[in-house]
Amino acid sequence: MAFTVNDAADLVRLLAEHPEWRAELRPLILGDEFLAVPARIAAIDERIAAIEVRIAAIDERLTRLEVRVEEAFAATDAKIAVLTDAVNKLVSATSDLTSRLKFLEGRMGHMYGVQLEDRYVRHARDWLKPYIKRARIVFVDELDQIDERNLTEREYDRIIHTDMLAVGAAQDAPGELVIAGEVSAAIRANDVSRAEASAEVLRKSGYRARSLVVGHEIDSDAETLAERFSTIIDLRRAKGAD
Repeated sequence: MAFTVNDAADLVRLLAEHPEWRAELRPLILGDEFLAVPARIAAIDERIAAIEVRIAAIDERLTRLEVRVEEAFAATDAKIAVLTDAVNKLVSATSDLTSRLKFLEGRMGHMYGVQLEDRYVRHARDWLKPYIKRARIVFVDELDQIDERNLTEREYDRIIHTDMLAVGAAQDAPGELVIAGEVSAAIRANDVSRAEASAEVLRKSGYRARSLVVGHEIDSDAETLAERFSTIIDLRRAKGAD
């Protein structure tokens, strides 16, 4: 049956009356590229589905990795805790050992000081010869000019606790010289101060006096202070000095 289409309205009417014509007209109206769109969308959907599968696999791997990392961190934390405890115990043991060593050093220093003081008393006549002639070791009560009543309690306490007092004729000038000595294995500034304080008590009591420090070694602070007070420094070897 022949028919004519005068305008778009006629075409629309005819397509509405014959919907089976649409499939035949569609390629002519839309073109092949447009008709290929559904296939392309389907291909894209397939690719998206594949990507989603890969992402899911990656997520699973990441989840397993996170678990392994957390386990590794937990194991590391446990090891760190063990190491920290071991270090703390080591620090405590080292501190205790250091305290014991300091105690032993103090005991040894005191022992060396006592031994050196005993040696110095025995050898005072020879070892003090550069400063006094015929030196003799004396006690405070042998120094007649020392009067407790003329001294403060601190001054009297200092003079009676002096490690060594020696008297003899001065080598550098006429008259008698009294030497107030402090003996310590390692001479420190407080040893110099004590010796000079004793010498000052002697001077206050009317004696010509000098301070003396005796030991095996001396630090720089003590040496500087001794120079300031003109304190005699006498260093003796720990062994074989006799």
